[in-house]
Amino acid sequence: MAALNPNWHPILTAIEEPVGVWTLHAEVRGDEERRPTGVVRLVRRGDEVRYRGELTDSTVVGYWNSLLPAARATHGAWLQTLGPGGSPNSDWEKSRVDRHTRS
Repeated sequence: MAALNPNWHPILTAIEEPVGVWTLHAEVRGDEERRPTGVVRLVRRGDEVRYRGELTDSTVVGYWNSLLPAARATHGAWLQTLGPGGSPNSDWEKSRVDRHTRS
């Protein structure tokens, strides 16, 4: 198994187009091209500069003071969408266990 690169960061997959909008991408097994997973936008309110992270379905992840944490959190939010959700003891786990223990 290949070792993870500790220098890798989600910002390395970002493409800035247009200016101030970074689209994060992921290589998904089976896809020939990288697909967008989230967007980080530069937002200005007066003198304040913030970075807004959102998933591709427009779900807002949050706001940050710099680009790197915004990209990291947006990527992490996308990773969380890949699983079934809930805790290990959630309803989906119980129904799976019940299905396998019935006779």
